[in-house]
Amino acid sequence: MVRILRRVYPALAVAPWLMTTGIASADTMARLPSDELEITDDSETNEQLRQHPWIRYVRRFRADHNFALVAGGGRGTYLIESFGALKGARIDSGSAWAKLQYSYHVPLYRGFGYILGSSLGYQYSPREALRPFQPVPMVMFPGILAGLVLNLNPLWRTVVAADVYMARANGITYYDAVDATKTEHISVTLVAYDSLVAIDYFYDLNWGLRLEAHQRAVYYYRPLQQPGDTAVYAADALFRLEDRWYGIGVVYHLL
Repeated sequence: MVRILRRVYPALAVAPWLMTTGIASADTMARLPSDELEITDDSETNEQLRQHPWIRYVRRFRADHNFALVAGGGRGTYLIESFGALKGARIDSGSAWAKLQYSYHVPLYRGFGYILGSSLGYQYSPREALRPFQPVPMVMFPGILAGLVLNLNPLWRTVVAADVYMARANGITYYDAVDATKTEHISVTLVAYDSLVAIDYFYDLNWGLRLEAHQRAVYYYRPLQQPGDTAVYAADALFRLEDRWYGIGVVYHLL
């Protein structure tokens, strides 16, 4: 009996220390964030997690801050009602462009949501010296961007949006090959209505590739001359640009 007590007593003496150490260790163990705890309760999300480990970080929706830098080219037509001696003319024009876009993504249901943001850019149009109508490069100022976004999975998403902004064109020229004195140069601010479709593929947790397609209408609204107004306007100019352009670039999701 004495021998048994001698063997059991040390174990009983150590037991409280082991319990205390175990409790302390449990308190110091790293805890998973609450969103990762939720992930284990969703069988559909668990299946996506097995297919795409990034879903642990982006869930079903790439929310919040997104940036895109896209460049490309396209063609369009200037529809000229009046500019110099040009009346009812159609002038085809090509262009190259680059745009920087910021958008804030807000989820509505699962992978579907909406975006709000803005963009700025530059459009280059080559000038042909002997053409009667000679477009010039445009600076595209920040405007209002709004649209819808669908996250198919952590790798793919699509965006449909509209972008309304102002653009500045300095030195648009009407060239008169017969009488050089009738040649005109105007600098105007235009209003652009741009609809776009984009497809994003994320090859990295934050970085992705983007393909964009745009259809745009750019209008010059001639100011109305007010009594006593001494400002000089391009009073005889009335035209618009309708174009389509396509681009490729990179997109960055700030996590």
